[in-house]
Amino acid sequence: MTKKTDTPAESTDLLTIDPPEEAPAAPPPKKATRHILSDRFADPDLVDRIFDHVLQLIPELAGADIQSTKAAIRTEFGGAQQYIRSESVDRRKREIEHAVRRMFDGRNATHIARVLNISRATVYRCLKQPGRSSDDT
Repeated sequence: MTKKTDTPAESTDLLTIDPPEEAPAAPPPKKATRHILSDRFADPDLVDRIFDHVLQLIPELAGADIQSTKAAIRTEFGGAQQYIRSESVDRRKREIEHAVRRMFDGRNATHIARVLNISRATVYRCLKQPGRSSDDT
């Protein structure tokens, strides 16, 4: 009996390996075209909403070149994240500062902190604000 050895040259049952498929080409990056589109065809963004609000407050601006101003704002701030502070935060801060100055007698920082639900550090920070006196509101 002869023993058959399978070597790549002698074997007929070789496994064929297909070359790897090429990954599909990534689509080109989309360009920002929001400012080119007409406002009536796209959803309003923050710039549109702000200008609508301003026009309600100041109707005299309706004749101005608002579209070019919107485009300039989008060009300048496009893609940037902006934080718009709520007025209620500033109002609460002013109310706390006023209450601290009104209530403070020189020795009751802990009591004021408990009553206003703030830290003692905040009490002292309110008292150390430069350029403010107890009669400022």
